Amino acid sequence: MRFFLYIFFCCLLTIANANKDSKNETNSTTKNLIKTSSLLNNKLMSSISLHSTSRYNADELQHFSYVNPEAPKGGTFRIIKIGAFENLNIFAKKGITAESIDLIYDKLMQANKEEPATLYPLLATSLQLLPGNIGVIFNLNPDAKFHDGHPITAEDVDFSFKAFTQQGSFFYKTHYSEIDSVKVLTAHQVQFNFINTSNTDLPYMIAQLPVLPKHFNDNRAKKSYNNKLDIPLGSGPYKIESINSSQRITLKKVDNYWGKDLPVNKGRYNFDSLIYDYFLDINLAREALKSGKYDFFLEVTSQNWESFKNSSLVKKKLLMMQEISTLDTSPFQGFVFNHRKNKFKNIYIRQALTQLFDFNKINRSLFYHSYLRSNSYFPNSSMSATGTPSDGELQLLQPWSDHLPEELFSQEFTLPSGNYKKRKSIALELFKKAGFSLHNGQLIDKDKQVFSIDFLTYNNMYDNIINAFSDYLKSLGIAVTIRSVDLPVYTNNLRNFNFDMVMYAWNQSSTPGSEQYFYWGSQFVDTPMTNNLAGINSPIVDNMISNIVKAKNKQELRDSVKALDRVLLWGYYTIPQWYFPKYRIILSSSVLLPSSKPLYGIDIHSWYFNPKAISKAKNTELILEKTYFKGNFLLLCALIFIVFLSILILTKARKKRKKDKINIELI
Repeated sequence: MRFFLYIFFCCLLTIANANKDSKNETNSTTKNLIKTSSLLNNKLMSSISLHSTSRYNADELQHFSYVNPEAPKGGTFRIIKIGAFENLNIFAKKGITAESIDLIYDKLMQANKEEPATLYPLLATSLQLLPGNIGVIFNLNPDAKFHDGHPITAEDVDFSFKAFTQQGSFFYKTHYSEIDSVKVLTAHQVQFNFINTSNTDLPYMIAQLPVLPKHFNDNRAKKSYNNKLDIPLGSGPYKIESINSSQRITLKKVDNYWGKDLPVNKGRYNFDSLIYDYFLDINLAREALKSGKYDFFLEVTSQNWESFKNSSLVKKKLLMMQEISTLDTSPFQGFVFNHRKNKFKNIYIRQALTQLFDFNKINRSLFYHSYLRSNSYFPNSSMSATGTPSDGELQLLQPWSDHLPEELFSQEFTLPSGNYKKRKSIALELFKKAGFSLHNGQLIDKDKQVFSIDFLTYNNMYDNIINAFSDYLKSLGIAVTIRSVDLPVYTNNLRNFNFDMVMYAWNQSSTPGSEQYFYWGSQFVDTPMTNNLAGINSPIVDNMISNIVKAKNKQELRDSVKALDRVLLWGYYTIPQWYFPKYRIILSSSVLLPSSKPLYGIDIHSWYFNPKAISKAKNTELILEKTYFKGNFLLLCALIFIVFLSILILTKARKKRKKDKINIELI
């Protein structure tokens, strides 16, 4: 690349003799590079979008449309989180990393919630896709700095990639497995070379790489990343101020944050401090919310959402409840069969258990009719498989027709509904096909063994749902046990696939990609700490995912995702549950949201406090400070008085002893 640039500059008789350490000259070189590369191959870009065109170019983007660029700054935003954290290492192999750790690291590029799968410049000012998708070059912003003032360079990007892939969890090794190598071209230019040139996701994936400080790790290798709760050095809008074991993490905004004026950051990161309080018990968290000490909670159950409407803080309008619609693909949630267990290898059994789940009754009795049934692994998405396969889908599915059910090609997939007695009868017939029979109220196999299911859950979080389902199962003679454990034990069992069935949710992207391998791919069927919880081991599923990864445009992506959806649905690998196409948020009334909301998800970092609330908080702090000073002043006066009184008493005592001594001598 340097050679071609050199030839071009020679042709124009413009040879740059810049001082590489000069800031102005570095900026000039970057601009020349952008201009020259665009003329050479028209591949240098200021944004990247999967299977579509970015809404903005570099000159047009001033700020995202869903922010208030004049938002007031200040205040402490207190957030309730469910769960716990065990370390502050963003690429940790073990343990649960604090979710808020992302805020201390900048990535190469920043997502825009106006557009699906679209990124704009953050650490990187631009990127260049190499011909044939053999790699990508990122040009870094020469102004970018870590919190200690150390400049961010291509060496840091190289170090970060190696840290994630060599020292990180299995997820990162897999996520970046199709990236062959990293090459530092200049201080502010780095190149990634790809193994699989057909994977169009790779430039987008690597553009989301968080960049870590190489010098910090080199100087404090053991302290910075090997010790779980040591506070790391970052470059993002916030830094960690303090932690309290696994219960609280406090972040403080960086005053001299290098990127505060970038278009992707304008109107965002408005709070001076963020406090994340972690609760293991979600019911305890809800009670804490009622205390009025918190500003934000994301409610996930309709039952508690409805009951919270009657709380005193809501009635007094100190807390607000809002449902925010989104175009985001909803998470896929379901009862997961562990296909590693022989009992679930027979599809008749999986079909029978699906018949026994009465969604309509549970939705009516527990959820106030608020949820929608998930008839797809991509709920609330245009990529959900509906009707019968299109021509594009058939091209992908036909080669596997001998191994797929005939109904997949001619019928729309629907989940059981309607008369429950009839479905129970269908379930029993399916169990009979699988070799089971009903004897003395128990479902037994030919060896007289009772069919049993062990449900794994934690902290009684889903007990009402699992109990309702287990009653249906018991009615057919199935032995059911519910194993409710603490979160760390639950996480360990989940990672090692130690369960029969579990409730689980997979976050789905609006533009699915290679993460589907991690969810359903056969290469992860026996790999602990991966998300193929169902233990799917199917070459058909693998092939459908590879089609997604290789999709060259939106239509190909849509056909590929729908084809995968059909294969998963007709395979009965899980019992799909429900989804809700909105976010249920509970907010302090002093928090304001911009008038325009993002289309995809929510962005709490675009929120801000009412200026009156900020002023009131400052006045309160001032009053407390004055009170504290006044209290300490009075204490100081009291101490001075005590010392003065003590000196006076001692002086009188000394004079008395001296007088007594004189009288004795006279005698």
